[in-house]
Amino acid sequence: MSTVIYLSNRQVQVVSGTTGTKSISVNQYYTVMAPEGSIINGMVMDVGLFTTFLNAFWAEKGLPKKDVILVINSSKFIGRTIQVPVMKDAKTLDFVEREYADMGREEDMVFSFIHITDLEGKTRKIYAEGIEPDFIKDYLDIFAEIGIRLSAVYSGESSLITFTGQTAAKSYETFVLLVADAMTLTTVLWVNGSFYYYNSARCFHDPGTPEYAADIARSMSQLSQFMQANRIEYKLQSIQIAGVSYEDKNMYVQAIADLGIDTPVQIFNFKTGGGSVIDPNLQNYLHAVSGLYIGDKTENFLPQYGQREKRKKDAGKEEKTKNVLLISSVFTVMVIAFAVLFFIRMGKKNALSKLEAYNNDPAVQMEVMRNDVLVERNDYLSALYDTITGMDENIQTYPLGNDKVRAVFEECAVGYATLNYEAFDATNGTISISAKAEKVEDINKFIKKLSGQSIFCRVDYTGYVFDTSDELWDIHVICTLAEAAGRQEEKK
Repeated sequence: MSTVIYLSNRQVQVVSGTTGTKSISVNQYYTVMAPEGSIINGMVMDVGLFTTFLNAFWAEKGLPKKDVILVINSSKFIGRTIQVPVMKDAKTLDFVEREYADMGREEDMVFSFIHITDLEGKTRKIYAEGIEPDFIKDYLDIFAEIGIRLSAVYSGESSLITFTGQTAAKSYETFVLLVADAMTLTTVLWVNGSFYYYNSARCFHDPGTPEYAADIARSMSQLSQFMQANRIEYKLQSIQIAGVSYEDKNMYVQAIADLGIDTPVQIFNFKTGGGSVIDPNLQNYLHAVSGLYIGDKTENFLPQYGQREKRKKDAGKEEKTKNVLLISSVFTVMVIAFAVLFFIRMGKKNALSKLEAYNNDPAVQMEVMRNDVLVERNDYLSALYDTITGMDENIQTYPLGNDKVRAVFEECAVGYATLNYEAFDATNGTISISAKAEKVEDINKFIKKLSGQSIFCRVDYTGYVFDTSDELWDIHVICTLAEAAGRQEEKK
């Protein structure tokens, strides 16, 4: 006897019965709503609240705590159809892992798969799903806390596909099974004898209402468009609807027919395909009942999770051994390094002692003192030499009132004026002259020519006057000589 618990949104379904590959039997079935906020989208959000609720429910119904199968309907499961070579299950799982890595799912995941159909040659199609290992661990911890031991963990998607293959697929090759409940409409499409498409959509209307029937009809219309878009040439043989009342069948049939779909509509019957269950109420528990149908061993996530944890534990032991060896190696290297450094230190210490003894020798100290005196004397003489050299260089910058300077004056006066040298001030570097010219214009030309000479940094004059005694224009000029004027060849 096995017990299946199905989790989806707030709804929790539990069925007890015998498992099988072709037929099953159900003894008890229950539906209960979990406390608000404790579980959303198949994920437990408040562990304490959910654990208290589940423990109380289990005790109230007297349900067994062994051989419990968990079916979870959650978008956390990532499923895809993959074409693989025919090989053993272990290698197929490795193949699936590589496929998920190629599609960008490189994080650590636990995988499961079910066989869909064998293709020509040595290939087959499988439907694989992946989930984070922490997702499985959380549920194992929750159920372990109330003493429930899980024997299997299935996704709601793979479980329902397996269920469909063992029931309706025995009677039809191309059909759709629509499982309706208070919140979702789940569609499983079978084409030419094998699974083809799975979809789950939210429904916001109450079952049994015209709006709910319209939602089901739209779901079938969208499926019809999907088949056309994917160029599926096989025609639907039957639309199997589960989870609805027999009395409302005509309403659903009419809603589907109003959208131009002429496929026969039937309320799902467990007898389809040779099943042994005849209780009509169980069509409301298909998700939970699907956990009783035994499919491929690789559908169960627990063995893969257990192997992963074992590999992780073994890797931890191996890592620990490596760490111990690494620490031992590092310790040995450190001991050797310590010994080497110790002998180096002793050698350096002996060398230091010899150097200290040499430095403290009186003869050496006297030589050092004599050297210090000589260094100070040398520094004094060097500074004195630099001072004398600087004075000589400064003297060379003073201008001279010599023939080189006079030659410049004479050259500038030619044709314009006659000169008379009045004074030379060596302190200020100035030469005072007077000049006479017949024309006033010659005075200006003479001054302009003086101002253009590089040996003069400044030419000052106070103007000119006419001397009636000799009928000449008279001017007095003071020229400030440039640095080192008269000491080098004049540049023109």
